[in-house]
Order: sequence, then C-alpha cells, then structure tokens
Amino acid sequence: MMPQVVQNLTLWRGITFDSFLILCFQDVNLTIPANITGWTPFAEVRSIPYGPLQINLNPFISNATGGVVTIPLITDAVTISYVSGKYKWDFTMNDPGGERHGPYVSGSFIIKDKITQGQPPE
Repeated sequence: MMPQVVQNLTLWRGITFDSFLILCFQDVNLTIPANITGWTPFAEVRSIPYGPLQINLNPFISNATGGVVTIPLITDAVTISYVSGKYKWDFTMNDPGGERHGPYVSGSFIIKDKITQGQPPE
C-alpha cells in the first residue's frame, strides 16, 4: 500500500503534543490516495519491541476514501505525566480481514523536559 517512511518525533512534557495526519497512498509515487475503509490503524510508543507500552497514540481513520489517518493531540495535562527518555514508535494497520501491514511510518520518539516551568511550577 505505502512505502515505509521514517519520521522522528519529539514530545515535551507539560506541552500539548499537536495532532498530525498520516496520508495513505496506493502508489509509490504518493499521488493516489488509498481507500482504507474497514482498516484499523495502530500507533504505539515503546522503548523496545514488545516492551512496555509507553504511549498509545490512538490513531483513527478521519477520511477513509481519502486515505487519511489522524493522530490526535495529547493535552499538556497528560504529557506532564510521561517519563522523559528515548523511545521508538511506528504506525501499522490491519486490513479488513485482520492481517497486519506495515510498519508504514516509524522512527524515534523522544520525550523531553521543558526548561520554562511557568506558574505554578510543575
């Protein structure tokens, strides 16, 4: 369905992690959107494969016929609870028959502490 893409991400504790889109294509030139009706997306952050789940990025299909998957934002009230460190993430999908495909997107996922704490201090 799609070639694999490397996308490294950084999340700052106590800062809202903005939502983003993953666009699925049916051709290697990335010009024809894939129809992902009936597919199920997955995106998780872990330190190692099969290690404890750090973050479920909760992807959802936002436009099936346009091949669009949304990774929703994570509020600052939630990100402050994450543990700083170096992790990995990837994005896979199950087809309507339940077969897993991908990973289509993968990379590092760094959780950092911000310098400015604001009031009250966190």
